[in-house]
Amino acid sequence: MRKLCVVELLSARRVLSFRPHRMEEASKLVAAISRSSSHEGVRLKPILGTFANAVVCRAAFGKPLKLVALLDDAMVTDSLLDEVINDHMAKRRTNSTAKATDGDQTTEDLVDVLLNLQKNMYVQDMFLAGTDTTTRTIEWAMAEMMKNPSAMQKAQTEARSVFSDNVTEEGLHELEYLDAVIKETLRLHPPGPFLIPRESREEANVGGFDIPVRSQVLVNVWAIGRDPRYWNEADKFSPERFLNSTTDYRGAHFQFLPFGAGRRMCPGIQFGMVVVQLALANLLFHFDWKLPNEMKPEDLDLTEEFSDNALKMRETLLLIPVARRIGSP
Repeated sequence: MRKLCVVELLSARRVLSFRPHRMEEASKLVAAISRSSSHEGVRLKPILGTFANAVVCRAAFGKPLKLVALLDDAMVTDSLLDEVINDHMAKRRTNSTAKATDGDQTTEDLVDVLLNLQKNMYVQDMFLAGTDTTTRTIEWAMAEMMKNPSAMQKAQTEARSVFSDNVTEEGLHELEYLDAVIKETLRLHPPGPFLIPRESREEANVGGFDIPVRSQVLVNVWAIGRDPRYWNEADKFSPERFLNSTTDYRGAHFQFLPFGAGRRMCPGIQFGMVVVQLALANLLFHFDWKLPNEMKPEDLDLTEEFSDNALKMRETLLLIPVARRIGSP
């Protein structure tokens, strides 16, 4: 089932095929922030959650679903997923399955693929996790840049020099400083402070400790990312450390493992990262950001709170968006 998801939903070809959906949802994100603008500040997390939710669901189910409901009631979960499956099967029976091509890129979603292969799969956890981790990463990145105005200025200047009228995915690879911001955010605030538990297959001795067979192993990537043996000024937010650096998050550098490593690392890196990049690029390009109530950057509370194997912001992030006139610096 893991391999099926990687090949049919998370491969480079499939991630590229979902680009029109992401671009449409990014436009809705900008519009939603503009509508919510207030001198008291906007709570970014719900808006970002709606954006991430829509991107994931459109790729997997072919249409947006309110994944928040899936967290609250198992009967609601079954009802929503049954509706999705029945809708796809009805279209297939009438020979009008939502299927289009753009060159060799198909727009079939994951449900179409599963029905074609006549497989069953539990997808709830995957999409809930994809929505939540994406939302938190974007929120933490914005919070860290607000706490560090020079990083915000550099990221905004870069975005506005790369794009002229609107943000496009084709130009995201040019945002080198934003890429460094995201990496530094993942170092300080990994989506899950502990990787998914592993189990030892044989007895071992690690650092002088005997590890019995079938021991559950938890990898603390939060602590690794802040270890002063590997990082200078480990608790400082400094995207510059990743500029002109080969250190990446794809499992080859053991001092930086926000997504794990090896065969069991997170399969959704490519899918999730392009969503994070697109969202942040739009937030930086279309808006200037201020703290409410004349708050100063040093007063912003970034205290972490642990819950459900995730590190949340203890205080709600409130920001004031100021819409930028296209063409202005």
